[in-house]
Amino acid sequence: MKLFKMVLPHTGSLSEDDIFLDIETNGLFPNRHKIIVCGLIKKEQKETVLLQYCIDNDNERELIENISDELSTKKNIYTFHGNIFEFPFLKYKQKKLLLPNQIPYDKAHDLSPAISSFRHILNLPDYRRSTIENHFQIRRVEQIDVHEWTSKNEISEEFQWTEDAPVLRHNRSELLSLLKLKSAFENWKKSMAFYFPAFGCNMYLSNYNFSKNTASIMFLIEKTENKIPLISFCDGLDISFKDDILILKFDTISGTTNKNNTVISPVISPSRYFKKNHMVNIDNLLSVSKEILLHLLNFSNLAYKIKI
Repeated sequence: MKLFKMVLPHTGSLSEDDIFLDIETNGLFPNRHKIIVCGLIKKEQKETVLLQYCIDNDNERELIENISDELSTKKNIYTFHGNIFEFPFLKYKQKKLLLPNQIPYDKAHDLSPAISSFRHILNLPDYRRSTIENHFQIRRVEQIDVHEWTSKNEISEEFQWTEDAPVLRHNRSELLSLLKLKSAFENWKKSMAFYFPAFGCNMYLSNYNFSKNTASIMFLIEKTENKIPLISFCDGLDISFKDDILILKFDTISGTTNKNNTVISPVISPSRYFKKNHMVNIDNLLSVSKEILLHLLNFSNLAYKIKI
């Protein structure tokens, strides 16, 4: 097995618990093809390093063993499409080679579905990686056709790995892009999030829909042990959960009232916030959302106190 190591410029946000993973194969099917390169970015003795493990003499066992050791102690494993590519490949190889499962797959974070869940807010036309990278202004130094290279090069005893091999350059590009994407996405989420102590979690705007008289606003809820209160006794406001999504559907014509017909929130009308050609402005949408949720929290706290 061949190992290449590169020290990267300081990345202060990278924790010793984090590791970034990208593999290169000579095909798409784990039962027919092999992992030829496995690239990692991690913290090592206060340095950020990029490691590339390369298969030697067509022997996957040593490669898989080393990768398993690297991943086994990490609390966060970041990939892009890892749920449908890296991890199925690694699981199959571990089983086929009768290797113990040391990889904490439950610690995996696939950025592809994580970012795609905000597609409507980000106004992404599709889920492709290039589309997402362009949105976050991540530019690659070069684009490499790695599939052409792997189809023409057989990793035999005579094969000699070099740092400038196209498949290694491509792997480094994928890893560096992944590192930047994770940072950009987390910064964007922070700008879109708001924290409510009563809920004990962050909430992120994930989707919205306006009609003439009603509006539906959806929030992605971070995992929390606290029970989020639901109000079922308010006219004009429906609240529901679907998986980790909180959905608010409210009347945009009349104010939300309790069962004694006392208005507990102001009239919320799209025209009040979105005037120019009815175009939705994300900043204004967040203002509306926060206002609704603050009223929701105030009323739910009161409801719990008086045990309605």
